[in-house]
Amino acid sequence: MSLSVSLLEMPDVVMAIILRNADLRSILILRKVCRGLREFIDINKPETHLDFVRISVNTESIKLDMPFDSVKYQKNEGGCWISGRKSRRKLLKNLDFMSVFLDDFKIIMKNQKSAVGNFQVHFHLFKDHDFRNEELLETKFLEMWRQSVQQWRHLIPVKELIMSTVSKQEVMSVLPYLDSEFLESIDMFDARYVESFPIDIDSITQLKQWKNLKTLKMNHLIVSCPLEQFSHFSTVSIFRTSLTGEELTELKEVFSISTTLTSMELTYSSINKTEICDQLGQPCGTHDEMSRNRKTWETGLPHSTLQISLARKEKNYVFRLQKFPQPEAVKCPADK
Repeated sequence: MSLSVSLLEMPDVVMAIILRNADLRSILILRKVCRGLREFIDINKPETHLDFVRISVNTESIKLDMPFDSVKYQKNEGGCWISGRKSRRKLLKNLDFMSVFLDDFKIIMKNQKSAVGNFQVHFHLFKDHDFRNEELLETKFLEMWRQSVQQWRHLIPVKELIMSTVSKQEVMSVLPYLDSEFLESIDMFDARYVESFPIDIDSITQLKQWKNLKTLKMNHLIVSCPLEQFSHFSTVSIFRTSLTGEELTELKEVFSISTTLTSMELTYSSINKTEICDQLGQPCGTHDEMSRNRKTWETGLPHSTLQISLARKEKNYVFRLQKFPQPEAVKCPADK
């Protein structure tokens, strides 16, 4: 005669082994079976092992994408609609869709110990009918997000942050709560998909998360802070307003003093060709892989060579700088 044993009757050691080998979706299902399993899971905190998370936020809904499922939380007058790839849509009465998402997100992420390889946050908190000139809408989500993650006992481990945004307020609601020990790369771009516009990053550059970064890419977000703020990176791609002789001098100084910076791509809306040639001399005319005209220069730096190129891309000018170490001279033995 066979005997059946429920999960709750199993020894704690056996249950811990089961949870270690279960994926996150299975753990979330187990957690909803009964209070006993929920308490055991919350006490033992099995690691979630997520390598990809994407959050898309607008004024009417929030979508959470993960390897095992995609869940949408949608605003409703009577509460919150929630639906997923593997579940039917259901209405949670008298609940705010933002609060429901934040509660679920906390459960999912609080036991993540290894770094999420690809962590994406996409904000679209502006009016669609007039997104060119409309200021960021005042919403309660950013403050609710801050309050939620501040209550966590640990920072979110993330290796690469990909973010679409329109303001430093959105960036500052996410970046300070990522673990700087894991964060290596940021790819940030304009959420409105229109012409480039300025973004203030002065407070962002003071964060430990910023100072520990290796790679930065900012697309269609114009930054005006001193270029020395980027000297600790390895590779950088940013947008600026105008390339002048003064800016070029600053660029050369940054590459001279930096021990980590190897390449930088800067996109400018305008350039001063006279000032550039005064500093670098006459360029060589070449073509790149897209058969576009490209001007190139080489200039010496201490123990390295700086290769520079300038090309037109649509309405902008792309200025690329790459540093190569100079080979050490081989010393011949003195004749005896």
